[in-house]
Amino acid sequence: MLSAVLQASAVSSIAAVGGLAWAIRHVSRRDVPNGSFLKSMKDEGYNCDTFVLPLPNAPPADLNKYIRAFFSSPVFQLERYVLQYAAGISIEDQDIRKCGFEVGDKLGVWGVTERCDNEALALWSQGSTDGCSWWRLEHTREGDPVLMFGSGIRTNNASKAYRLAMVPLTQGHYLYSRILLWSTGRNL
Repeated sequence: MLSAVLQASAVSSIAAVGGLAWAIRHVSRRDVPNGSFLKSMKDEGYNCDTFVLPLPNAPPADLNKYIRAFFSSPVFQLERYVLQYAAGISIEDQDIRKCGFEVGDKLGVWGVTERCDNEALALWSQGSTDGCSWWRLEHTREGDPVLMFGSGIRTNNASKAYRLAMVPLTQGHYLYSRILLWSTGRNL
């Protein structure tokens, strides 16, 4: 029995490392797109980032399906767990299925404030920190989906010490965003 558990653990670890390596190679960091909802947040003083994942030969997707895949992805399960146990904020699978991701809709700490056919922006606030999450779905000429995910955190009123503390955390955030978008693409 122990041997089977160890083998399963080894296979899971190898798969996780393989997924991490794939995500680092295929999910790219890009400038925040001009004209996007996220660009308006950057212009308001949020420190924003954008990641892109093309999904060649994948079936076309719609924005709601993409956002649902994001919130229900295996990697986001960790964030749901942290929200539940650290902040008492619960996001259940049925909440994700029911949410229309329209302006005024709320899911956990996220409140949708902007929405159009191919992008949505949700704001969140925890204590003295404000942030945003952004999803955009494009399609290539061939119809393949291209997932874009961005986030931002308000830094315009932050102290110098806070901004300095954010520097090492930012690199971890970039890695997490890549893995999260990869996991979303696999979940789509």
